[in-house]
Amino acid sequence: NGQEKKEEKASYVLIQNVRIFDGENNKLMPGHVLIENNLIKAVGAIDKVPQGTVVIDGKGGTLTPGLIDMHQHLMLGGKAGLFSTGEDIDFATAGAIAAQAMYAHLLMKGVTSVRDIAGNSLGLAKGVKEGTLTGPRIYSCGPAIQPTGGHTDIGGWNENKGEDESVLMTNFAEVNGPLEVIKQSRWNFRKGAAFTKIMVGGGVASDYDPLEVVSLTMAEVKAAKRPTCQSTPTTTLPLFEPSTGESSASSTPFSSPKIPLSGWRETILSSRFRVTWPGFSLPIPR
Repeated sequence: NGQEKKEEKASYVLIQNVRIFDGENNKLMPGHVLIENNLIKAVGAIDKVPQGTVVIDGKGGTLTPGLIDMHQHLMLGGKAGLFSTGEDIDFATAGAIAAQAMYAHLLMKGVTSVRDIAGNSLGLAKGVKEGTLTGPRIYSCGPAIQPTGGHTDIGGWNENKGEDESVLMTNFAEVNGPLEVIKQSRWNFRKGAAFTKIMVGGGVASDYDPLEVVSLTMAEVKAAKRPTCQSTPTTTLPLFEPSTGESSASSTPFSSPKIPLSGWRETILSSRFRVTWPGFSLPIPR
């Protein structure tokens, strides 16, 4: 309409009389913290305080930066965990449980950011961003991508081939072939996913995937990173290392593997992928 937008009035909060842990020094620093529009503006001795500032007396307590939970499954919080949305609750109930838990057991305990690496918490992330839900910032992969019989295939043994209840409610996505991987990954990013999670190997929670199995083909793994070239720099994969019994979900910068790799994993090394063991991430070419 040609009219200039009115500038929003800044809001300020001053937390005073606290011992500050800044995440860098090993000693607590006495002082104050000034917050402007939900961002820290000044730390330490603060002489000038803007008019209208809300003042909170810390009473000598310890103030820390918000914590970051790097491995979370917000939508798998039902009584049966991984199997809840396939057996005992619907998706609306799973969301209600998640909304309550992320407020009471994450945000109110100091966790201000979450990386959700399996389960469709994209709606929760959107609600927090829009201000309709109260919780930590959520960086979600959306439905984890897995093949039929792979990790997070939670359908019953007698189930017919096709979508089971958990897939219909999109906590997990069942794919077979590179094109289905690309389609699902694009759907996730369309809904606001921050990264892609694919189930490369087996696990201990689902019935059809021995721990050491490699369940995705190389073509499917490569397909998972194609949509991320436009949206995000990371594809996350869980791997299991038989000699240590350890599993991990890694999206870290690469380093040389610490143990010899063989077979399928050598194929990964010989391609342009970067590897960190026992997990690895797929770098996106620039």
